[in-house]
Amino acid sequence: MFGSSFNLRDCGGSLQSCGSACFDASVSVCSNGQLCPIATPSACQTTTGVACFDPTKFNCVNSALDPINSSGTSSSSNATSTGSCAPGDIPCGDACIDPTENLYHCVQTPSGPILAQGPAWSSSLPLAPMLPSSTTILGSGPRTFKLVNNCKFEVWPALQGAGGTTPPFNGGIQGLSPGQSVTLNFPDPFLSGRIWPRTDCRQDSQGQILCLTGDCGAKQNNYGIECGGLSNRIPATLLEFSLDASGGKDYYDISAVDGFSIGIGVSVSGGTKVNDPSIPVGFNCGSPVCNMDVSNDCPNELKSNDPTQSNRTVLCFGINAAVNDDIQRALNPILETYYENSDMRDLLAGQGCGDVCSDIGYCCSILDLRRTGTDPNTPLSEQGHGNVCLASAWPKPTDSTFANIEYDKVFKNQCPDAYSWQFDDESSLFQCQNTQFELKFCPSK
Repeated sequence: MFGSSFNLRDCGGSLQSCGSACFDASVSVCSNGQLCPIATPSACQTTTGVACFDPTKFNCVNSALDPINSSGTSSSSNATSTGSCAPGDIPCGDACIDPTENLYHCVQTPSGPILAQGPAWSSSLPLAPMLPSSTTILGSGPRTFKLVNNCKFEVWPALQGAGGTTPPFNGGIQGLSPGQSVTLNFPDPFLSGRIWPRTDCRQDSQGQILCLTGDCGAKQNNYGIECGGLSNRIPATLLEFSLDASGGKDYYDISAVDGFSIGIGVSVSGGTKVNDPSIPVGFNCGSPVCNMDVSNDCPNELKSNDPTQSNRTVLCFGINAAVNDDIQRALNPILETYYENSDMRDLLAGQGCGDVCSDIGYCCSILDLRRTGTDPNTPLSEQGHGNVCLASAWPKPTDSTFANIEYDKVFKNQCPDAYSWQFDDESSLFQCQNTQFELKFCPSK
């Protein structure tokens, strides 16, 4: 979002490209065009698909993962299956899990078991740490972000700085109880970043934090309450901002590009309107709000459910995030079809739309039409590519309830103030000057 230089999601800043995807190098690794968790950084093309593995523990032999024994060699030079895990390890498809490390868990899907990052979430675990009710202010600095939990459940706020900058509070704070609020004071020069809610956060016996939405847990941050500069690997509704940008403007937006978890609303105070008559009405010091019913207003292939209550939807994936998610693809064959079609994958989730006018000729932004006269509907085939870089070219959901709208409209129709695709600038980007912010979780409609 943040059109042009203020876009936090394009393959610029701290993000890198891998095949047809953008990724955070602090979370993932690109191995032979395949994104793998940083803890399992190598990819092996097996008979059942691509498996990510730790090269210090396995070799990729004859399209299978072969455990390395204590002498540093494979346990079987002719291994062809996954039945040879080291003693004590747990098999998971073409991989083996060392349960003592607590870094991965196995998810059973109709397509077979899938290795997933982090320890397994369970509703039986205790809640993650909560912020004391007596704490109403954190930090010091000239900019304030007041966070208000208007939900009927707990919320654990998280933060990330753009371009690799260290976020305040090391990227996360303890949970807010229903009705609780806290004011975060941001120091200079923290000028650009994002804030998002984490929900259903639990703490296991090793002190690791696991959340159903917005989770940022990784080996690098020890699965702590603080994200440590990492982004959310599980989607969530986002507030994005760029403070004191060109001309002293503050840019801010709500994003549902990666997905929607819970409603958020943003209001500003103490600021002054930008002296620019071209800014659309309502976007000059405006107050965006995004609410959505993920149970009833999300296509089935984008739904993510509570693993212990299959009828409780906790998240609606954005199509780009869903196509790049192994588990979502395994649960929804249509997503696998999109993923295997390179043109469709690039259209839905590729880095081609990473820059407003990238080196390979994509001109995706509606704002770019105003600047250069380039029509974002121009077929990329005219530029040597096989698709159009526009959300209107996306396929439609398979769910008959949404059969007549594209995936981005699933979000835009319910959250008109929020970004529903990467360059939804003209109807989603707000600006003000010298602003103090209030972010409300579960705002009133």
